[in-house]
Amino acid sequence: EGSKKIISAIGYGAFITAVAFAMPDNPDEITAPMELVNEFRLMSVLGVSTFWIVIPLILGSLWHKFRPDKQVHTSTH
Repeated sequence: EGSKKIISAIGYGAFITAVAFAMPDNPDEITAPMELVNEFRLMSVLGVSTFWIVIPLILGSLWHKFRPDKQVHTSTH
């Protein structure tokens, strides 16, 4: 099972690499200042990274607090 995961990850990486090289160049000229573009890219990476770090921490702490996997559901039927 572990080898299937490794093979699928390598296959996905090869596919994405092939698609990246197969895509044509963007013919549109960038008219915005590169400083603005690079700052946007940096803020975007920071925002998305923060989101994907904070959400699991919050959900994990709620999971450990309420332990829904350990709750006993009783039936009144």
